[in-house]
Amino acid sequence: ITSWTWHANMLSILWQYPETHDWIFSNYINIYATGQDRLGNREVIDFWPRFLTLNECPFIYQQLMKRKTIDIVCNRNIINFFCEMIDCENYIYGIFNEHFISGNYFPHELFIYGYDNDKGFFYTSDFSYTGSYGDKCVKYEDIEEAYYSLKPEDDYLFRGRGGIAFLSYYPNVSYTLNLKFIKESLICYQKSY
Repeated sequence: ITSWTWHANMLSILWQYPETHDWIFSNYINIYATGQDRLGNREVIDFWPRFLTLNECPFIYQQLMKRKTIDIVCNRNIINFFCEMIDCENYIYGIFNEHFISGNYFPHELFIYGYDNDKGFFYTSDFSYTGSYGDKCVKYEDIEEAYYSLKPEDDYLFRGRGGIAFLSYYPNVSYTLNLKFIKESLICYQKSY
């Protein structure tokens, strides 16, 4: 999977379920350019359905929580809370301070999909490990530091509102390959509009 983090994370969930493949094949055709990234620095090319894909995908159940709410609910024990959320069949997606994961301070999206209590680490995925989407085991204490040391102004996810998303597969949907939409998408792509 090579794309933006939000696509790679969602597709890593969906691809496990063959019933989602028709939706993927129908929706990942077109690309678009925004002209600027969120900081206004450069052109950004992305797949259409863009960053809103987590909201638009019928197979993804998304729960958003503010960090302040999480702190109250988990009594500032983020490790146990994340483990409990994973036990409830959720994936964790949010902005973390990469300094404690990769050695450089920069706020970046992180996807947590499992844990090993015996070894004391979380299973994570990201593009920052090797330059392509890959996995890394990150110690509990490093995730805790990466979570709590993030500056509030750097929590840019969800249009700047910040917080953590708990994503899960939603099976109560059926979707068939949408040939009409695929044809329209290919025509738009060919004509570049």
